[in-house]
Amino acid sequence: SEARGTDKHWCWAWWETEVDAARLKGCKEICVRAVDSNQNLQPALLTWNVMGMMNNCLFRVKVHELEDGSGVWFEHPTQPANEIGGWMTED
Repeated sequence: SEARGTDKHWCWAWWETEVDAARLKGCKEICVRAVDSNQNLQPALLTWNVMGMMNNCLFRVKVHELEDGSGVWFEHPTQPANEIGGWMTED
């Protein structure tokens, strides 16, 4: 999908895509990976250095089916600030 609202390098860019909801049935996880026009890829695994750079690896969202089977809901890895939750936590 196309980035929108930016022509800057080395920065976050908003983007969006459309997915047919029926394709998410039975899906357990959605992964998102950025690729630029030179085919540089966001790292697949977490890497870290003293500066804290390069710690933006693949973003994963868990997909859960609603109990009544009428749809799905998405669970992010963590919650903002000090909120409890997310699939990376043990609670």
